[in-house]
Amino acid sequence: SNESCIPCAPGQYQPLTGQADCLACPPGSYSAAVGQSSCETCPKGGSCNEVGAATSMVWEPCPAGSFNPNNGSNSSAACELCPAGTASATRGAESGDACAPCEPGHFAATPGLSKCERCSAGFYQKASGAAECLRCKPGSLCPLGASLELPAACEPGTYANATDDDGDPDCFDCQAGSSCSGGAAPPAECSPGSVAATPGLAKCERCEPGTSSGAGSESCSECAAGTYAANSGQGQCVPCPYPLSSERGAVICSVCQKGFYLLQSADPADVFKSPTDYCKP
Repeated sequence: SNESCIPCAPGQYQPLTGQADCLACPPGSYSAAVGQSSCETCPKGGSCNEVGAATSMVWEPCPAGSFNPNNGSNSSAACELCPAGTASATRGAESGDACAPCEPGHFAATPGLSKCERCSAGFYQKASGAAECLRCKPGSLCPLGASLELPAACEPGTYANATDDDGDPDCFDCQAGSSCSGGAAPPAECSPGSVAATPGLAKCERCEPGTSSGAGSESCSECAAGTYAANSGQGQCVPCPYPLSSERGAVICSVCQKGFYLLQSADPADVFKSPTDYCKP
């Protein structure tokens, strides 16, 4: 009799009459109510992997960068990857329409990406939906995310580092410690023995004799006592030959070290040339 019939529990169904048992909802479906003759199909955009699911909460959305146009999927493998050159930030996407082509200046090298990447500095991409960027030609400017090769026409002492909305490169003052020849050239660090004391210089200035500087310096430093720099543009000061010494900022060593005395007055160049003839212990 009907009084002895037990309704199927959630997660089960029975399409036929007079059956002894209920059936578990297969993967890809669920049944949230009691006494169901069929299971609900899991929606597009994801999958239901469990057997006997009693709630739609078992539905797992496809991750960003993928989509599933089919109902009733029973595995995450049903999620299709967005192709290279496109990306989607949407979880649970139901259609490939969610995979948007990368904008110019961007690319997606592999399938299944949630966002497109900007072209690196020195590269550009003018097309939409690109899987790679193109190398910028010598003499052209391609900042980060460039969609065009830009002719850089910066004045000497400035360099191009970015692009504004009108597509023209913006020119900035060269940083102190560097020189900028203009055009499309990037800043060049001052070499040892030369400096750029202020921003906006087209070339680095050589250090005077008696001073030196390291790479990328803004100022020259006096040679320490016991060292000298005979020429301009020296990257480092040279220790005085034995047994000579010097004052700070010396261009030549012409005094005797402590513990030695100068035998007689002489031209500094002669003392430097023959130190042991003039400095005696």
